[in-house]
Amino acid sequence: MRIWLLDILACPICKYYPLDLEILNWETDDKLFSRVGSAFKGRELSVLEENSILTLPNGKKDKCVKIVEDGRIQIEDEFSREKKPLPDYLRILEEKAKSTQTISDLTESSATKLLEQVKLKATDRIGKTLKQFDVAKGKISTDQEKKTLEDILPEIYLLNWYFFLTEVDEALINCEKCQRWYPVIETIPHMLPDDLRNSDEDIAFLKKWSPKIPEKVLNEGKPFNVKTQKPEKRKAKPR
Repeated sequence: MRIWLLDILACPICKYYPLDLEILNWETDDKLFSRVGSAFKGRELSVLEENSILTLPNGKKDKCVKIVEDGRIQIEDEFSREKKPLPDYLRILEEKAKSTQTISDLTESSATKLLEQVKLKATDRIGKTLKQFDVAKGKISTDQEKKTLEDILPEIYLLNWYFFLTEVDEALINCEKCQRWYPVIETIPHMLPDDLRNSDEDIAFLKKWSPKIPEKVLNEGKPFNVKTQKPEKRKAKPR
């Protein structure tokens, strides 16, 4: 599962959005998380750019981030989907950075540390950069804009890499509203209504990851949990 899927997933029962993600295991190698995390901390732009290459459906490679300088700087990537002036783009990026607050990494690995950097350092730096544009009220020179882009590029590459190029192996997707949980198994989110879920398989999943899964999900999660080990019967809607 790619992190960006959280942008489109809603609870199939109550339609609540956004959902929480609790990562239990990564398909992406932890050594890569360590390398990217170190590069971000050291502001090593070449390493971040090197790891932010997309593989297109036709097999060709393409840059994850495209920068166009035509009078004013414009940026296009998977977040913006089209060329956006730098201030407008950064507002989109800030929203995505803040959305990581719904993600918990329970792997106790380099990936956990990198997520902390995204939540704290990257989000803070993007916010401060936006304030500079707000204070200037559009009166930033081209040279100043180029310098601002140079300073914020590590955050741009990091977030693109994290959202679009990492792969979650196993995880829990939780609905805050109705308290239902959905497993991610072998990179696939199982977002099924209650009557289509396999209780034996899902209970086995909870038991497998019980040392890491929060007790509330283990003992009270819906539609079933290790305490009851039975699906919760949904009340029929009045006719």
